[in-house]
Amino acid sequence: MQAKGCTACHTVGGGRLVGPDLAGVAERRSPEFIIGMIVNPDSMLANDATAKELLGQYFTPMANQGVTEADAWALLEFFKWNDAEADGSDN
Repeated sequence: MQAKGCTACHTVGGGRLVGPDLAGVAERRSPEFIIGMIVNPDSMLANDATAKELLGQYFTPMANQGVTEADAWALLEFFKWNDAEADGSDN
């Protein structure tokens, strides 16, 4: 997350920054939404109602950091793992 600059706008369990806290994001959003926002946020902001709603809440568009789809899936797995650790489960 640090390598692509995600932590400039997001925390994972530390509360809201410029963008939403990513703790629990895998429970709140579908994998397709998460991958779309990471890989192609411009298209998501233009075409997705939830992405537009989030822009209305946070007032800052998700920046395109040039993350590959493979790396986005790895981030999604990290989010799932982090949530499982926070819940104390073995997933």
